[in-house]
Amino acid sequence: MFREDEIPCFFEQQVSSFDMDDDEVKHLPWTGERLVPTYRGQGLYEHLHRYALAVAIANGKRVLDIACGEGYGSNLLAAVSAQVIGVDIDAEVVAHAKRAYQKENLIFREGSCLKIPVEDHSIDLVVSFETIEHIDEHAEFLREIKRVLAPEGALLISSPDKREYTDRTGTTNPFHKSELYHDDFHRLLKQYFKKCRVGKQRLIAGSWIAPDASSPTDVFGTFNGEIKYVNFQPGVSNGVFSIAVCSDTRLPRLKLGVFENRMESETTWAAFDRSVSAPVFQVFSAQREGFKEESSVMAPLQPNVWQTLKLEQLQSLPTDCSDNLLRYRIDPVDRPASIAISRIFLIAESDGAILYSAMRLADFEQIECSAGLLKYADEEG
Repeated sequence: MFREDEIPCFFEQQVSSFDMDDDEVKHLPWTGERLVPTYRGQGLYEHLHRYALAVAIANGKRVLDIACGEGYGSNLLAAVSAQVIGVDIDAEVVAHAKRAYQKENLIFREGSCLKIPVEDHSIDLVVSFETIEHIDEHAEFLREIKRVLAPEGALLISSPDKREYTDRTGTTNPFHKSELYHDDFHRLLKQYFKKCRVGKQRLIAGSWIAPDASSPTDVFGTFNGEIKYVNFQPGVSNGVFSIAVCSDTRLPRLKLGVFENRMESETTWAAFDRSVSAPVFQVFSAQREGFKEESSVMAPLQPNVWQTLKLEQLQSLPTDCSDNLLRYRIDPVDRPASIAISRIFLIAESDGAILYSAMRLADFEQIECSAGLLKYADEEG
């Protein structure tokens, strides 16, 4: 969320980045810092959200993506820009980007952010995401950006807020040389640009409400709370990343909002629901046909106690049915876990006859394990 009176719009363009053919172009390895298309995690949403913001203001512009990395972001920008130049200091990365993303208006060059291989005043928009913290020469870097920007050009830049990214977590990133606190980030940019808006970014789990059309009277910020209270505050509370748009003339009108990965939202919330619910175990029975949900029973898993499940659908079966007619499947738990099972009994409710039992090593050795790992109690380790 950005400071000052900025009217959010809603990002409706659909831009695709990952055009590469896996059979022709090998993916770069994950180094722990540079985002690659095969990576799945929090950083994916953070990076794509920033590039979505850039794409929304890049239409028809000459764009420089400094420290472009693997090239996916430059490729996204090229879908709407007049021209995009992606620059990175790593020769191998630049060579990969040239192979992976080929468009007439997309150029990749090897070069340093302290000596950008671009002509003076030839760029309308400079995009610099997670770059400035990797160098000590902040002033020199910003002077280079001013050199390549056209008089009415703009800079969209982001960097982790040292207070939230490092101090609060107690961890350090070995790839970072000189992180900035949010206020220092803002002060530094104001030294080089006449106009500057700053904001914050943070990954969240929550709910999103927005009007069908924006209005100057809308106030955007962050709601939070719990069952006993709710509150509201402007901006992004405890934002991990600082982000700013800067210019010497008119600032571009930004489109602000939530970045959603629709493919994974449903899966993520389903996993969350399972994590906060009690684990369950399930028993299936089948006669010749395969195992089906309607022929099963389940119950909450209760550790360290005997549990009994009543198989209602087997009430009419004879107790002398053969193994070929009656089969069972036990799912001990509905999520990743380590479960110790000491005994299994199948008992006829009518007369208490034991139809099946597993309590010795030899009995458990006869059980077929279709998923996971079955380890016997008397094994070492």
